[in-house]
Amino acid sequence: MEAILMSKLTALVVAAVLMMSGTAFAKIGVVNFQKVLSTSDSGKSVYSKLKTKAAEFDTELEKLSKEITKLQNDFEKQANLLTPEAKDKRTAEINRLVREFNGAKKDYSNQLQRIEARYLKDIESEVLDITEKLGKELAYELIVEFQHAGVMYFSDKVDITDIVIERYNKEWNAKK
Repeated sequence: MEAILMSKLTALVVAAVLMMSGTAFAKIGVVNFQKVLSTSDSGKSVYSKLKTKAAEFDTELEKLSKEITKLQNDFEKQANLLTPEAKDKRTAEINRLVREFNGAKKDYSNQLQRIEARYLKDIESEVLDITEKLGKELAYELIVEFQHAGVMYFSDKVDITDIVIERYNKEWNAKK
């Protein structure tokens, strides 16, 4: 429903821009933000950082998983020799570790999502600034983002993604 509404809104905006431009043809550009994320230096850096953080979390979860497996195996081997109280104690310990594992897994996932959202917000803001400058500099009347604007098709002639990436890389590398 929201996507349909966005598509209709985009169509109305395009129509309004064309009518207000006073010409039959308005200079329109399209940016594929997903491509900017996957091919820009900043986007690659973000995904590298996320991958590193995810690997750290996976290492921690793997340690906890091995500890749980070891306790379960030891318990199975010794179950016949343990008193009911000792069995209950070991079962409680295993269950506690399983809960800890599940909690850590959920927490790590939430942390990664927050980190990713923060980085993506920064990139989105920087790309928006670059796109605005580019639009003014090259006299575009409208620049839309490919996926969120409901664009079904566009010619390579209006795709300015590579120009945006090139400028973004220059600015981002200059900051480093």
